[in-house]
Amino acid sequence: MRNATLIDNMAQLQMPDEVFNWIKAFFDGHSHCTKYSGDVSAYADFQASVIQGSVLGPAAYVVTAADLRPKHDGKIIVLINVEVWSNSSVY
Repeated sequence: MRNATLIDNMAQLQMPDEVFNWIKAFFDGHSHCTKYSGDVSAYADFQASVIQGSVLGPAAYVVTAADLRPKHDGKIIVLINVEVWSNSSVY
């Protein structure tokens, strides 16, 4: 989820300014690096997502997704993605 969308949607909710400002600051200015086999990547800034394990994650998702509307003409399309994995030979 984009942090800007979350902040825009949160601005529509009734909450104390202090709470809004704290949550906004929480989602601002995050970066990430990956460590694998002793090597560390460069840090990359990101403006989307929720920090893993954050207690704000589920609520942030609900606030962000609350204004989503289906974009279709009334017809329902079901897409099924099936992958079959096997470690044996096919005879």
